Amino acid sequence: MKTLAALPGSPPHGLRPALALLLLTVTLLMGVGLSRLGFDDDYKNLYRSESQDFKTLNRFLADFPADENDLSIIFKAEDILSRASLVALMDIVDRMEALPELDTLLSIFSVPQRSASIRQTRPIFPEQPAALQDLEPVLKRAMAHPLISQHLVSTDRRVTLVIAGLSQHVNSVAEIDALLAKLEQITMEFGSTAGLRMYVTGNPAIRTALRSQAIHDQTLFNIVGGLLACLVAYLLFRSTAVTLVVSAGPFLGVIWTLGCMGFIGAKINVINQMIPPLIMVIGFTDAVHLMFSIRRQRLGGVTGLAASWNAVKELGFACGLTSVTTAIGFGALILSQAEVIQGVAVLAAIGTLLTFVCVISFVPLMASLLPDRFFVAASSNDGIAAATSRFFTTIALKTPAICVGIGMALTVIALYLAGYLTSDFRFRENLPAGHEVSVGLKTADQHLGGIQSVNIMVTWPQDSGLQDPRLYEVVKQAQRILASHSMTRNTLSMVDILSYLPGTGDDLIQRVSRLLYLPEKTLQWILNQEQRKTLIMARIPDSGARSQLPLLEVIEQQLKLLRNQYPDYDFALTGITVSAARGSLQMINDLATSLISATVIIFLLLAAVLKSLRLGAISFLPNILPLASVAALLVWLGQPLQYATIMVFSICLGIIVDDTIHFLVRYRRESHPGVTVRLAVRRTMEAVGPVLVSTTLI
Repeated sequence: MKTLAALPGSPPHGLRPALALLLLTVTLLMGVGLSRLGFDDDYKNLYRSESQDFKTLNRFLADFPADENDLSIIFKAEDILSRASLVALMDIVDRMEALPELDTLLSIFSVPQRSASIRQTRPIFPEQPAALQDLEPVLKRAMAHPLISQHLVSTDRRVTLVIAGLSQHVNSVAEIDALLAKLEQITMEFGSTAGLRMYVTGNPAIRTALRSQAIHDQTLFNIVGGLLACLVAYLLFRSTAVTLVVSAGPFLGVIWTLGCMGFIGAKINVINQMIPPLIMVIGFTDAVHLMFSIRRQRLGGVTGLAASWNAVKELGFACGLTSVTTAIGFGALILSQAEVIQGVAVLAAIGTLLTFVCVISFVPLMASLLPDRFFVAASSNDGIAAATSRFFTTIALKTPAICVGIGMALTVIALYLAGYLTSDFRFRENLPAGHEVSVGLKTADQHLGGIQSVNIMVTWPQDSGLQDPRLYEVVKQAQRILASHSMTRNTLSMVDILSYLPGTGDDLIQRVSRLLYLPEKTLQWILNQEQRKTLIMARIPDSGARSQLPLLEVIEQQLKLLRNQYPDYDFALTGITVSAARGSLQMINDLATSLISATVIIFLLLAAVLKSLRLGAISFLPNILPLASVAALLVWLGQPLQYATIMVFSICLGIIVDDTIHFLVRYRRESHPGVTVRLAVRRTMEAVGPVLVSTTLI
């Protein structure tokens, strides 16, 4: 940083063309990297870590991939079991079964009657719509069947569930999107007359929804943010050319960062998507500071290249200190156990430094090429700067003790309220309330007790097998654990499947041989004989990790007792929902803790670089107050700490650090022997106050 402050008095000969060529080359290179940038649509990667829980999840998904690859298709009507609804559903299900993208389809029409016959299995519902004339006996049999009444049809008869297993070749988001479009078209064609509405949820649908929403948000917010930046820059400088230069610098920094991500193989996800707006804010602030300095000198008669060179000498240290301090502060996130947070730490640090290099090079270079008339036109905006300076100096200089006292009191109150802030996670938190997947999850919660699954994976010993009666006793006891809690509903296990198969008597072992009547894909939902594992499933609403974790802890304690009773069996509470509740909540807490650590690190760095513990201490209060105020506001609104609000904290910290450093560095420059503190503060506010206000407003 000292090298920037100690630059020679005039720019080296030939600097401008060499710098322009270098910027163009790097930008084109980063454009290639940008074309390689992808989006990470695998939601479980958000809480990837070296924990035992995540390793268990990977083993579970390898043995029972349905939890990750099944679509939950919800159909809703005033009466889903009316003749009109059933006829429409038959047509829809028939056409869905013909889709090559689907391997299996479990619906009310595929549930067989309970029968003593081994050779003959008949579905409860007739295969032809014409046979539905006498509907009452059919409905009586259907609602008496536990697989239908407890799993596939809601008790109010308004909702039915169809579970669709994706074919192996359907992997990409584009393929899933195309399939969802086909499902929507089929429902519109055959279900509109019966008033059927379809909502597709399940992890594949959540993946595509999150990807499309993230792309939408990135596009929308970057465009809106860019337009707002241009608008504020135009109001400040009243020149289209100057506005473009100020806005283009940080925008190029975003391109460089995203291009670098593409080259190193990093992907955009719902966590690191906060990096572009973060570095855009920091880069834009530095660009405005530089342009204010350049404009002041150009209006004073300094030539183009010399004014730009002087601006770099004047502000290079502050801009560089802002970037380095922010990079080191966010680098503290690497202490998190979650890999995605570690990635944010690295990418935020890289992006901040790249944007600094881009802005400190591009903005002065392009400003040196602008004719003087653009800067003269901007002088009409001096009244705004003067009004801003008068406003702050009047408050800050006339009542400093009152201002500091109010600030300290507000900080104490905010920190006290922030102590009550809790963290939470819901699958639908990153989607708009009206999104189809979000509505589907909410509909499933209301009518079916939820659609997310909690699973107990049972592994039997090598000397046992499906003919061992102990296995079924173990499964029954594990299933009772899940069924004993009000939040976990509609449990399903191998015991249930065997009891549904044709045959008489209660001896389940006698029915094992009849598992061959089930489609292989259907059987794979709950049984993996090769790995000696079976699954017990229960549904749980998307009520949030905060309410789910105590339940999961109780179930774990109950499974611990079961392990003691059957030490040769293994029991694992797992699934995407379980890992999301545990991993995401831990990650949010880690991220919050890391941000607090970053604040402390930034305070220490400022004290060390500015060689003043007093200035470092002065920076601490304005750095803490905004963060604590946001936390207090969340508590007051009854909102938990979530992924989205963590992003707000991160960007807020970046703005605070930028404003604090520019103010303190300028204040140190204005502090000379014989200059009072009041005068130094006044000069500092006159110099940087308007810039701080305008850039912070963005």
